[in-house]
Amino acid sequence: MIGVRTLLLSLSLWAAWASTTAAQPPAPPQPPCDPADQHWVCGQQTPEDLVALPGGGWVVASVYAGTGGINLIKVAERTSTTVFPSANVTQQLDKNKALEAQIKQIKDVAKNHDEIKAKLAALRDREEAIAKLQSARSGPTAMLLEVARLLTPGRGPSVDPNELSKIRRENPTQDYNGNWDPRRLWLTKFVEQDRTVRLEGIARDGEDVSELARRMNLSTFFDDVQLLPAKRDTEKESGLPMVSFKLEAKVRY
Repeated sequence: MIGVRTLLLSLSLWAAWASTTAAQPPAPPQPPCDPADQHWVCGQQTPEDLVALPGGGWVVASVYAGTGGINLIKVAERTSTTVFPSANVTQQLDKNKALEAQIKQIKDVAKNHDEIKAKLAALRDREEAIAKLQSARSGPTAMLLEVARLLTPGRGPSVDPNELSKIRRENPTQDYNGNWDPRRLWLTKFVEQDRTVRLEGIARDGEDVSELARRMNLSTFFDDVQLLPAKRDTEKESGLPMVSFKLEAKVRY
């Protein structure tokens, strides 16, 4: 609060000094001043207004002519000090002008802040929507292509070659059969919801269903493959024994 009051006082004094400087006449020649004469305070330039401060020890004198300004007179010693304008006040005013310019610049930059934030948020929402559409379009398509690959003669699951070599060394029973004939198995239903896929179909025997499950387990597109209870059946037209099966797995895309 003291700093604010000091600044306001400095600004007021500056305005008063600036308004009077233009109208100030040249300082008249000063009469001889005897420092020993206690009736006078030497060093004044046509003082116009005098204000005694409380206590009587100090007097404020405004300078009407010459350089103008405000003097502070110490009555007991009859000495005078120019308190305005001073180097400190001028420097403070320069700092204030610089701060005002910075504040204006910041306000100019920040005045559209809310509008810019809203535009950025809208752009992010649009990008997320596009990304979801792209994922929904490419993910399921790639997964369906993988299922087709699993059921194509001479093809196999999409799997890292190094990982497949490790499986073949450490647990050969988890490897897929490259000579399996996928035509021994037919899919009759395929449903994908919430990244979970459910396959239903018929196969010549249980080993064909197990082969499909092994291939899906090895594929990078599927995880946590579960064989659901199957049942033996007979194909109506040919009369051949068949196995009706169901599979569930998590989809990764």
